[in-house]
Amino acid sequence: MCDRLFAMGLDARRTGNVNQKDGGIDIVFWPRSPSTFPFLGAAQIKHHERLKRQEPASTVRDFAGAIAPHSFNAGLIVTNTSSSADAEWFAREHAKLIRLRDFADVRRWLTNNFTAEAEWREIPRSIELCPGTVIRIR
Repeated sequence: MCDRLFAMGLDARRTGNVNQKDGGIDIVFWPRSPSTFPFLGAAQIKHHERLKRQEPASTVRDFAGAIAPHSFNAGLIVTNTSSSADAEWFAREHAKLIRLRDFADVRRWLTNNFTAEAEWREIPRSIELCPGTVIRIR
């Protein structure tokens, strides 16, 4: 994953070795080049032998708790399987800065495709700021 984040234009640092105490954060990442809106991100990487296993909502809740006391502006949970509907709901409704990515995303990233429509799935096409004020985003 550090290699893929680097290909996306980010610097990434592992927090430790596999199965080593890491505070619930596997990777810390940030833009490699100076940018208008710099940010600091954290990632949790989940690998499962059983490909039918879905990442549960508890993973999102635990990760949200792990990044909350720090200066992170974005969170990323990546799994080689998929996320449960409850995990997707929790991320969407309660953990707004956390993005869930699954095997289909990783497969796309391996071909250096980082700008597919799927990457925008959490971003609405428009936002209504107040009655009658709608901002079109894409």
